[in-house]
Amino acid sequence: MRRTISILISMLSLPAVIFYGNFIYLEIYYFLNPTQLIQPISLQLQELKLTRILIHLSGIIAWGCLAVMAYYWCKNQPVRQEFVVFSTMIALIGLYPFLKYDVIRIFTLLALPAILWAVYLIYWHLHIKAKQFNKPTQSFSYQLDKNRLSR
Repeated sequence: MRRTISILISMLSLPAVIFYGNFIYLEIYYFLNPTQLIQPISLQLQELKLTRILIHLSGIIAWGCLAVMAYYWCKNQPVRQEFVVFSTMIALIGLYPFLKYDVIRIFTLLALPAILWAVYLIYWHLHIKAKQFNKPTQSFSYQLDKNRLSR
């Protein structure tokens, strides 16, 4: 059941991944455009272009992190808390193009299933991790009380 949900949401979000891939292609093309290499371009403009490429790449990395969290969700195992925090930070950076440009805000609907699913997966992974360490059977004081009662 979980695998089916993961595949369904991934298929619904596939246009947004293609959209990100198109952005990266266009940014790299304009960054490495031979006609622009001949013209003297200020260093600030080159850094701005490189920053835009990195922002779009962080969006693709966020999709990969979402796939990893979905895989472990299907196996009913939490990922490390550091990975969840890293994924959240990368995803927030990757959302920047969707929030900045007016035309692209329409395309946010393409990524909406994945965004909502990512929020759920982040909650699930952090909640399961906390639940595993807060079991009363794993606490030392519970074991001592259990041993005293059995005597």
